Amino acid sequence: MKNLPTNPHAIIEVQRPGFTDGQGLVVWDSWQHKELFEKVNVELPTNQSAQAVWHFFDPKFRLIDSFAKADGIPMATVRVFLGYGQELGEPIFKGVLAQIERSASSTSFTAFDMGFKMKLVKKAGYKNKKDDLAILKDLAHETV
Repeated sequence: MKNLPTNPHAIIEVQRPGFTDGQGLVVWDSWQHKELFEKVNVELPTNQSAQAVWHFFDPKFRLIDSFAKADGIPMATVRVFLGYGQELGEPIFKGVLAQIERSASSTSFTAFDMGFKMKLVKKAGYKNKKDDLAILKDLAHETV
C-alpha cells in the first residue's frame, strides 16, 4: 500500500488594496495558526466562477472587525495554497474577497475568482458609458 501524505497544509494570503511592498499582506498559515482554522473549501466548477471559503474560530470578533469597514469590505486580492508538507507550489485559487460573514463563534470569508472583479468593473464601466476596451484597460491598470 502506498503511503499517502498525512499533514494537510493551507496558506491563505489576502492583500489589502492600497498597500505595496508587502504592506497590507495578511497571511494565515494552518500550521502556524492552528487555533484559528476551522475549514477551507475551494470550489472550481467548470461552468461558473470559482470560489474559496474559509472559516476561522473568532469568538471575540477580532478577524471580522479587522476587515469589515464602515463602507463595506475592501476589494482585497486573495491567494489560496493547499497541499501537504512545506512545498505547496502555485496557488490553487486567485481571486477577490467578496463577503465576510459572522456566526456565533466563527468568521467566514468568501472570495470569488477574478471574473467577479471583471464583472464589477464592466458593470461600472457601462454605467459610465465606456466600451469594452476602455473597461479592460481600467481593469489591467488596477491589477498592476
